[in-house]
Amino acid sequence: MLAASLLVSAFGISGSYAGLNGNLGADSYHVRTFEFTPGTYSIYAEGNRRTCDLDLKVYDGAGSLIASDTLDDNEPLVVVEVMRRTTLDLVFENYGPAQRYSGYIRSR
Repeated sequence: MLAASLLVSAFGISGSYAGLNGNLGADSYHVRTFEFTPGTYSIYAEGNRRTCDLDLKVYDGAGSLIASDTLDDNEPLVVVEVMRRTTLDLVFENYGPAQRYSGYIRSR
């Protein structure tokens, strides 16, 4: 939870951002949990293999899906509006061979 606390501090400033990096096995998923302060955020990721499909789904603390990009591409982008301080789960889903991903969370 230390990483999440650091992100809350970073997001208090307009235009700030946090990097996202990870490794995904073949046909697998990875869950990243972050705490957000009120505001609007762009969340973007890009896989390193053109032949894969990388999806991104965002769930709130109750487990409800609040945003997703499930297009058949390797570059998901979602925008979420946070009304109060909350924890969100970012689920990166890989369809295809193992790959690395990188991206960002940016306040708008």
